[in-house]
Amino acid sequence: MVRAQGHTKRRLTYRAFLTTYFTLLKPGGKLAFKTDNVGLFDFTLEELAALGKTPDALTRDLHNSPYNEGNVETEYERNFSQKGFPILYLTVTV
Repeated sequence: MVRAQGHTKRRLTYRAFLTTYFTLLKPGGKLAFKTDNVGLFDFTLEELAALGKTPDALTRDLHNSPYNEGNVETEYERNFSQKGFPILYLTVTV
């Protein structure tokens, strides 16, 4: 379990934000999330679980997974990947 910290409620994957995203998406819409930060990724999984959501796709190494097909790589993603950080990825359907 990721320990709650003072800035937890400001994270973009805090459950209140996730609830807002799910409200804005049409039924069947997908939320995609990728990061190089393991702690943030684990926090996000816990927040999704608290909302009763299960990821449709999940990998802790996007670039070496089937989910990499069609991936639009960001500049940050490229930089961190080149430094040896795996990119963590998930999607969840509303």
